[in-house]
Amino acid sequence: MIAIPVVSKKIKSNISICFGRCNYFAVVDDNGQITFLENKCKNSPAEAGIIAVKLLLENNIKIIISSNIGSTTKSYLKNSSITVYDAGNLETADKALSFLKLNKLVKMI
Repeated sequence: MIAIPVVSKKIKSNISICFGRCNYFAVVDDNGQITFLENKCKNSPAEAGIIAVKLLLENNIKIIISSNIGSTTKSYLKNSSITVYDAGNLETADKALSFLKLNKLVKMI
């Protein structure tokens, strides 16, 4: 399963510039079905990124596509089962998914 931090509940939504404080995660299952998971930790006073990773792990996420993940969260992710790809300058979740399918994303973690 794949997760992308997004601004709104639309697959053409902009990718959030802040992983741990995004509004939602677009979640794509192995059949290509898309759902949206609310990021309930976005207003956490500290470690929002790490809490978000724990939420994604609980939801069996194996891949994250994001353009910006903080250094503490990156360190935490290195010890998890999640692979992270850099969305780079891609603006929307649908574009990021297309690039992933074409193997055009750079592995971040």
